[in-house]
Amino acid sequence: MEVIAELGKVQIKLPPWMANLMNAGDTEWFTLEKEIKEGTTVGELLTELARNHAGFRTAVFNPDAGSFSDQLVVVLNDSLLPQSEAAGVRLSPGDNIMLLQVYSGG
Repeated sequence: MEVIAELGKVQIKLPPWMANLMNAGDTEWFTLEKEIKEGTTVGELLTELARNHAGFRTAVFNPDAGSFSDQLVVVLNDSLLPQSEAAGVRLSPGDNIMLLQVYSGG
């Protein structure tokens, strides 16, 4: 008997400058809803976005290296993920991902 992976949806919330990279037009925040197989990683999901949007690949996530821009943080279900581990975190249906730019200053 073949086991079929359960499908579900996750939401990805992007700030305005990232939405622009996704050709979403003028928007304050942009929310994508993507269907995934259970166990899909954050990196696999973002690789799909990077393949379809060159600007996203350049500024946000490099799938070849499996790495995020060092100017970003990944928030999963209101918890900040360590940048070194974020790409490998497995997703579940119903998860919410937010990509945020790091701000610093004095």
